[in-house]
Amino acid sequence: MTDLQYDKDYDIAKSAIDAGNIDEGLATCETLLTDTELPRYYRIKTLVLLASANKEWRQKEVPTSEV
Repeated sequence: MTDLQYDKDYDIAKSAIDAGNIDEGLATCETLLTDTELPRYYRIKTLVLLASANKEWRQKEVPTSEV
């Protein structure tokens, strides 16, 4: 995957998530993450975008005392 293609797909995913269309954004992120040639930096950037897709992630996090 080229840098230009990654940027395009990332922007599509980010725009979808920002617009509230989480399913489309997650699907695009999944497509990016299945690319075995994706550089680590892009993989991390995509994972951060996925984490930011859920605004209430802290409420769903399992407390470490329960682990």
